[in-house]
Amino acid sequence: MDWFESAKADLKELKARQEAWDKSFTRRGREVLAAAASYARGLRHDYVGVEHLLFGITESVGGVAARILRKHGVSSDTVLNEFGRPTDTDADQKRKLPLPFSPRLKSVTAHARDEARLIGHPCTDAEHLLLSLLNERRGPVADLCKKLALDRSDARRQILACAKTPGK
Repeated sequence: MDWFESAKADLKELKARQEAWDKSFTRRGREVLAAAASYARGLRHDYVGVEHLLFGITESVGGVAARILRKHGVSSDTVLNEFGRPTDTDADQKRKLPLPFSPRLKSVTAHARDEARLIGHPCTDAEHLLLSLLNERRGPVADLCKKLALDRSDARRQILACAKTPGK
């Protein structure tokens, strides 16, 4: 298979993944993933990782997950200071193809879908993504949680309390 055929196959796979995610994520969940991809592009990364996802969650306006992170001292500025500020502000205009997820982020999103189902939610939201991120014990987000002394169990308890309360 030449590079062109390989690229077409990759694009077909990405489109199929996008369609599946449109059905399995809430609007806010999709917005978080889009913000993560935008942040990754701005950093000129060729993948979307868990550090980008954390930024996407902090940018979630009105979301429970972002509010809980802020209570624990994690804001978008915290993430930008830790992982870098975008250097390419026109990155979204230049590169329209979806960025692939890192293996760790694929695992986090799969676990987030499981978290949603366990709570009885049909779709994955930002809160489920954060629950899954909090389970990470290695990698850049886990290192940041340790550095900030983020109380994972307290954050998890707060998320679950809000997730079980209608209208939050």
